[in-house]
Amino acid sequence: YSLDVDADGKADMRSTKLDNPTPDSPYLPQHGWGVGNQDIAFGWLFSMSSNPLLGSLVLSGALGQPGSAPSIAYLDWLMATYKSNPKLATQEVVAGMLAQPRGYADVTTDGIYNPIQLPTLYTRYAWPSNSEGGQSNGSDRNNTVWTGALDFTGLIDLCNDRGSAIKLPWEPRSVFNNISCEDFADLMTRYSPAVIQDPSRQRAIMDDILGISDGVPGMLNPDAMVVMQTTTIPKEVAQSEINLETGRFKHAADYGGDAKFRGAGMAALGMRIGIEPSEREKLRVYADRYGLPLEDLQNEAVSLALDWFEPPPNTTPLLAASVERVPLGYEVFQEEGCASCHRGPFGTDNIIHPLSADPRVEFGGPRAPSTAGWRTLGRGDGPAINTEPQRAINGRPLRRLVSPPYDPSTGLATRQGGVLQGLMSVQRVGYKTTALRYLWGSAPYLHDGGVGVALRPGTLEGTDLQTLLQRAGSEAVIYGMGEILSLGERSPTVSPKTNAALSLQALVLRTERERVIAANELENYEVPAGSTMDVVRGGPPIERVSMRSIGIAGYGHDFYISDVPGGDRVTALVAYLLSLDDCPRQLPGHGEPCTNPYDGGR
Repeated sequence: YSLDVDADGKADMRSTKLDNPTPDSPYLPQHGWGVGNQDIAFGWLFSMSSNPLLGSLVLSGALGQPGSAPSIAYLDWLMATYKSNPKLATQEVVAGMLAQPRGYADVTTDGIYNPIQLPTLYTRYAWPSNSEGGQSNGSDRNNTVWTGALDFTGLIDLCNDRGSAIKLPWEPRSVFNNISCEDFADLMTRYSPAVIQDPSRQRAIMDDILGISDGVPGMLNPDAMVVMQTTTIPKEVAQSEINLETGRFKHAADYGGDAKFRGAGMAALGMRIGIEPSEREKLRVYADRYGLPLEDLQNEAVSLALDWFEPPPNTTPLLAASVERVPLGYEVFQEEGCASCHRGPFGTDNIIHPLSADPRVEFGGPRAPSTAGWRTLGRGDGPAINTEPQRAINGRPLRRLVSPPYDPSTGLATRQGGVLQGLMSVQRVGYKTTALRYLWGSAPYLHDGGVGVALRPGTLEGTDLQTLLQRAGSEAVIYGMGEILSLGERSPTVSPKTNAALSLQALVLRTERERVIAANELENYEVPAGSTMDVVRGGPPIERVSMRSIGIAGYGHDFYISDVPGGDRVTALVAYLLSLDDCPRQLPGHGEPCTNPYDGGR
C-alpha cells in the first residue's frame, strides 16, 4: 500500500517492509506507523465489509447526538429493525460508519462517537494504561494500541447476561445493558456471508461466538488464545473440558512478575492472546534470549516493537528559521509550569489526570459517585484537565473495577486490581498526560484531536514562524476540524493539512482556542446522508453535523500563556514544541542522523 502525508499526489512511502525502502523518500519503512495515517478513513474501510452490522456498536451509533441515551435508542431501533428491514438497518449502520472522520478511529464499544486521532498518541516508554486510563490488557506498555485483535465477536461477554456482573446499579447504562448474548450473536451472524450461503450454519457460528463449542468466546483461532476466569465469562465456558484438557485455561500466577496484581485486567473479557502449541518451542528460544515470559511473549513482543518505532524525521521548514527561538521557548515551557506534567525524555509524567475538579463530571452529571463516592477529596495527582469527557467515562468501569494502580515510573502494578479495589480506592478517571514527541507532525491536538487550525488551500506557509502565527484570525486561516475535513473530502488533491504551528498556538493561547471551540460547535462537517431513523434523531437525514456532536470538541487542557498571536513568547514556545523529536539538538536536514535516540541527556 502507499502512504502519503500531503496532497501532492506522490506517495511518500510505498512499503513498510524493512528491506524495501521507498526511493528518494525521507521516510524509512519503520516510520510507516506515523506517516499518512491521517488519510485513512477507518469507518469507510469497515463499511465496505460484507457484514457491516458486525461493527454496529463500535464504529457506528446515533449520528449527531452525543451521550448514552441516544446510543441506547439507536440500539433499540436497530434490534427492532434488522430482521424486518435489513436494508434499512444496514443503511443506518453504514451511514454512521461513513461519518467517522478521516484520520480518526473510534473503537469504543458504546455506540457513542468518541474517536481518537490517528496515529494514536505517539507514546513510547509510557505504559501501561491507555490514554483514557483503562488497561485493556494488563501488560500493554503503550497508550492506545491493544496487543490483541479487533475481533468484534469477542465483545459477546459485554452483553447483559454476562457483563452485568461488573455493572453496578448506580453506574450509567450502556448499550450492552439492553442486549443479551444470544441476540447479539444473532445480530452479528444473520447476514454474514457464510449464513447467507447456508442458513443452517448460523447456529454453529453462534455457538462458536458464545464459546459454547470451543471454550473461547469470539471467532479467533482458539489454539492461539488463553482463557482466564473473569466476572464476564461463564465458568462453564472458561473452565470447560476442552480448555482444561488443552491447557488453554490459565491463572494470573502462571505469568509471574506483577501478574498477581494485574490478574483482573489481564483478560478483561476472559480472553488473552496466547501461543499456539505448534509455535511454543520455536518461540521459547526468543523468550529465553530476551528474558521475556513465554506465556506473555506475544504481548511483550508487540510492546517492544512499539517502543522501538521512532517518529518520522522532522521535515518542518519552520524550525531551521526559528532555531534561535528554541532556548527561549524552553524557558517559557518551564516558567509556565508545562514541565510539571510534560516531563522526562518523552514529555509525559505517565499519570492519569482527573477530568475535572468537580467529581460529578466524572459521572456524567450531578449524581452520587458510584465508587468511593464518599472519598473525593485529594483525588488525582495533578491538575484537572477538563478535556471532553466521553471517552474517559466510557472506560470508567475498566479503570475503576478492573485496572490495578501502577507505578508511573516503571509501569508495574502496585496493588491488586478488581471490583473491591474499585469500590474502595480513589483511582481517578481521566486522561494520561500526552507525550510531546513528534508534535511537528501530529496535529490536530488533544486526546480527541479537536484542536486543529489550517491554512486555506493555495496559501503558502512560508518559512518564518512568527509571520505565520501572526496570520491568526485572517481569512487565510481555517479554525476547527469540520471545515478542514470537509474541504479535504470535496477536493483531496488540494485538501488543507492541519498546520502544526498554528494548531500549537491555539493549544496554548486562550483566544485562539476559543475560535477553535466555536468552530467545532458549527454544523459544518459534511457526512453522507443515512436513513431517517425518526425514533432516534427525528427530521430529515443529517447531512451536516458539528464536530463536537461526534466527540471532537477541542476543549480542555486549560493551561494558557499570556501573549497575542505571533507574539515573541508564544512564537518561542511553538518553536520549542516543534523541535521535540528524537534528535532535538539537530536541525532537520543538517548533520549526521541521530544514532542514539535514547540518550539520557535528551
